[in-house]
Formats: sequence, C-alpha cells, structure tokens
Amino acid sequence: MSVLPSDVQHTRATPNPFVRGLSLFWSVVAGDLSSAVVPAFLFTLAAWKTAGADPARLLGVIARSLLYFFLYTYAFCLANQARGLEEDRRNKPHRPLVRELVSVRGAWRRWAVVMALFTLAGAWLGVLEYALGWQLIILVHNVVLGARNWIVKNLCMSLGIL
Repeated sequence: MSVLPSDVQHTRATPNPFVRGLSLFWSVVAGDLSSAVVPAFLFTLAAWKTAGADPARLLGVIARSLLYFFLYTYAFCLANQARGLEEDRRNKPHRPLVRELVSVRGAWRRWAVVMALFTLAGAWLGVLEYALGWQLIILVHNVVLGARNWIVKNLCMSLGIL
C-alpha cells in the first residue's frame, strides 16, 4: 500500500510521458492563466484588429500568441514555485512541488528547457528582444529573489506590462 495520495500516484503512474507533461504543465500554470495569458490574449486580439483584422490570419495569430505566452507563463511559474516551496507549503498546498508531482531539481530542469524554448519561439516569432526581456524579468524576480523586495518586484511587474 502506497503512502502517496491517489492523485500523486495517478500522475506518477501515467504511462504516457506526454500526458504526464501536459498534466504537470497545467498544474503549474493553472492558477496564473487569468493574470498572464488572458490579458496577453486580449492584447493579441486588439493588435490583430488594429493591424487590419484579416480573418484568414486570426487562427495563426492566436496560435502563435498562445504558444509565446504559455511558454512565458510556464517559465515564470516554474521558477517562482521552485524558489517559493516553503511558502507554498503553508499558503498553496495544491501546487505540484508541494504535492511532490515534481521535485525542485526536476522543476529547474524543466525551467531550463522552457527558457530555451521561449528563446527559440521569440526568435521564430520575430520578438526575440521581448522574449529576452521577459527572461531577464523572470531571472531578477524569481531566481535572484527580487520578488522579496517591494521596489524590485514592482519594477519587474511594471517592465513586464510595458
């Protein structure tokens, strides 16, 4: 008999690594979609409308936008949750690192891969400088722990909005 909760057993026992990866991705980002991906998606629609609103291009625009902002959100959340494990144990026990769906080491490995993919996506989409800017914000805010200083945290968030 296992001492792990059934949801942890299920996630670890998922035979398909792709399904397990999607499940882990969702458990990492789900709480942040409304603040990260939804506003970016709405901005994308506004930019599409401003650029002429060609209906033939809409699905491609949406797909590229979602790819970019999901990669950003995943990178941000992985670093944030890997650095904030002790705080999450107290305040957000539903998060995947707390539930041991992934180790801190595994989260950092995923983060490195996602950061590389985010760089590649930024280059492919012609927005490399913005992707690199977002990555700098992720590093300062989460990895260097700028989030613990209210001035640095607010500066990072303000730069992100720009």
